[in-house]
Amino acid sequence: MTAVARLIAATPYPPATDDVGELIVAGVAVMAARQAVIDALAAEPADPAELAELTARQDAWAACLAAARVRLGGQRAGVRGLRAYGARPR
Repeated sequence: MTAVARLIAATPYPPATDDVGELIVAGVAVMAARQAVIDALAAEPADPAELAELTARQDAWAACLAAARVRLGGQRAGVRGLRAYGARPR
């Protein structure tokens, strides 16, 4: 198995969830698995099709985590708004 194929195997697509905690746990596991492959890499030629698949998976993770960051920011802003509303004098 080539180095890129090992990276593809270590890089599943992100889980279909809106749970930020679940995404973080899955992302950390992927990063650890990928780092183990990278640490063991020897200079190998890369197959263009494998590189394209790896790029697609990396892009999927980047988009998924960016969306989670936006959702989390919105949730934090909502909590701040609720706190401010609750602190208003009546």
